[in-house]
Amino acid sequence: MILLMSIFVLLVGVLMFAFPDTWFELTEHWKSYAPSEPSKWYRISCRIGGGCMLLVGLAGVVVFFVCR
Repeated sequence: MILLMSIFVLLVGVLMFAFPDTWFELTEHWKSYAPSEPSKWYRISCRIGGGCMLLVGLAGVVVFFVCR
């Protein structure tokens, strides 16, 4: 179960880090009727958060295999 959750967090981290515009479409775009794009700061914060999620997901996978 920990392995599946770690892989999920890893995939979400990749999506946030590599494709912040897609993440914006999935999570924030539906809240507004006006067609808009994410701001520069949204992209930066999304990449920082995605990098953190990548590290957490990778740590979970490593811990799963090391502590077996």
